[in-house]
Amino acid sequence: MKRFFLVVSLLITFLITSCATQLKHIPGYEITVAIDFTKYTDADFLITPHEYSGIYESIGLITTIVMPEANLETNEAGFVSESNVWKISDLNISEVINNIYGKAVQMGADAIVDFKIIENTDTYNSILPVAVTGYLISGYAIKRLDDSKLK
Repeated sequence: MKRFFLVVSLLITFLITSCATQLKHIPGYEITVAIDFTKYTDADFLITPHEYSGIYESIGLITTIVMPEANLETNEAGFVSESNVWKISDLNISEVINNIYGKAVQMGADAIVDFKIIENTDTYNSILPVAVTGYLISGYAIKRLDDSKLK
């Protein structure tokens, strides 16, 4: 009986490894990301990755982490196998920036300085592991003041 299980185990291992595709080529690629802030500039709102050298009031720090949803597509019987794939929904970075802008305006800010966008990846180890990538966006909300308001 032990020999039977050993033979079956070896056969299953052979079948799994022989069916796996081997990575032989990784193509090169280029990614360009452009985020248009003119909508906010037109509303007299400043978003900058730099410090603000003018006079301002501190309003607060804003940080948001946005992660897309992921769904495993299984076969008709509902079983998970190597042929299944994870479908990860798209994230719209403009919507995320609109949310952080709206929160800053609610707080009374008219600028976000030290603005940063960083990729955030969560890895889930399940039968079919997946890495889901989203964004961590942060900044310092301020209210810009001109010299005439201080006198």
